[in-house]
Formats: sequence, structure tokens, C-alpha cells
Amino acid sequence: MSTEERRQFLINYAIDKIIAYLIEERGISLEEALDVVYSSEAIEILQDETIALTSYSPSYIYELFTRSLAIF
Repeated sequence: MSTEERRQFLINYAIDKIIAYLIEERGISLEEALDVVYSSEAIEILQDETIALTSYSPSYIYELFTRSLAIF
């Protein structure tokens, strides 16, 4: 697996976990969680190589996501 493939895998994994956390903790539907994540800046931030969020755990990224983006 190349470095880029690994990075994309980690991004997708983090997004999947963020969506699961939103569903579980906020009690929203899958569609709502998808809308929240994909309509936010989270996707751009996760893909920004200079920030390197993929080096952190998905739960930590979720905490950053819910706090810094003020989605709730």
C-alpha cells in the first residue's frame, strides 16, 4: 500500500468513525450525520496534509470536529 493509499484509508476511516459517533452520541440518522460531515469543513481539514489529522485517533478528531466546527 502506498503512502497516499494509506493516507486516504485513514481519512475514510476517520470519517466513518465521526459519522458513527454522531449517530450514537447525538441520536441523529445516518443521512443527517452524513450531511453534517460532508457539508462541514471537516473533509477539507482531514485532507490537508499540512495539518496531518490522520495521525490522531478518530475519537480525538471527533472531539476537534464537534468543538472547533461548532456543529451543535
